[in-house]
Amino acid sequence: PGVGFWLLNLVLTTGFITVALLLSRRLGVVDRQRRAHQRELEQRTSDLAVISEATRRLARTTESERARELVCEVALDVTGAPLAALLEPAGDGRGLKVTARIGGRDAAEALEFRDGSGEAEAFIRRSRVFDPDGERLVVEGLGSVLGVTARSALWQPVLQDRQAVGVLAIGWEERPEPPSAAKLEALEAVAADAAVAIDRAALLVRLDAMARTDELTGLHNRRAWEEELARERSRSARAGEPLCVAMIDLDNFKAYNDEHGHQAGDRFLREASAAWKSALRLIDVIARYGGEEFGILLPNCSLANAEQLLERLRDLTPDGATASCGLAEWDGTETGAEVVGRADAALYEAKRSGRDRTITASAASDQH
Repeated sequence: PGVGFWLLNLVLTTGFITVALLLSRRLGVVDRQRRAHQRELEQRTSDLAVISEATRRLARTTESERARELVCEVALDVTGAPLAALLEPAGDGRGLKVTARIGGRDAAEALEFRDGSGEAEAFIRRSRVFDPDGERLVVEGLGSVLGVTARSALWQPVLQDRQAVGVLAIGWEERPEPPSAAKLEALEAVAADAAVAIDRAALLVRLDAMARTDELTGLHNRRAWEEELARERSRSARAGEPLCVAMIDLDNFKAYNDEHGHQAGDRFLREASAAWKSALRLIDVIARYGGEEFGILLPNCSLANAEQLLERLRDLTPDGATASCGLAEWDGTETGAEVVGRADAALYEAKRSGRDRTITASAASDQH
């Protein structure tokens, strides 16, 4: 009985130890799982905080360039990658252009779609592509955009109403760990912010164009004229090139309106402005200054050439109507208001002298 008792005790003790070890091991696994889950929750919380802050900053950003850069910055924060680029349609339907880039060096500004490339797959199929080994990184691919050798990459499509409007490209110079589900989920949120940024940027561009465009003629309006005048004065001063400013006004427009009605008058303004614009160079600027008066900027144009051009414009005035012009050459120091004032005074002189003519203002120095 003593031996039996001893054997029973040994079995029970061994069993207890085994159970304890099993429980300990199980508790260890559970603890490790708990800590891993805790780390994942902390990472998710951190990612959400980054994205939330980025969303707030995007909402406050009025510059489209900065908004796009911010999207790339957040993508790097979330993925831990060193390289990112935002790619959007190039406009010709054949590829994507770089609209923002963080990391790397200045490099290619566009990518043509190539079979098997990550950016083409992500944009066309609207699905995420992760390339840990660089198999989809053709020579003309992401590496050429970032200006470095990207050995691994991830392309996240940017979707708006289920349509691709861009691709967020993430690059690593070394092979990374596969992104976790939480990271991919966070990256999707970044891509959603990118879609908002792209849409908002496009809206701002449209609003800016509307704010600078004359609704009736489609030409620059007075506000845009002031901006272009300041820009051309600065450019002319840097280049040491002449700059001529002209004011052109339709003769007897009020009588035309009274006889034919305002709708006909509006149509006449559109036709006249279109005819004049067609005779100008691409670098020239024509704007509706107000009513039936238009302003014209002629960069790198001598006074003699400007006079010839204005005669051509007057000949192009439609419906057998006539126009009067005032012309001045910027002296390199006077303000925009001063040179426009001289051109306007010359226009007034052309009107007073019988209309249907061009008067060139005397040099600014002769008027002091």
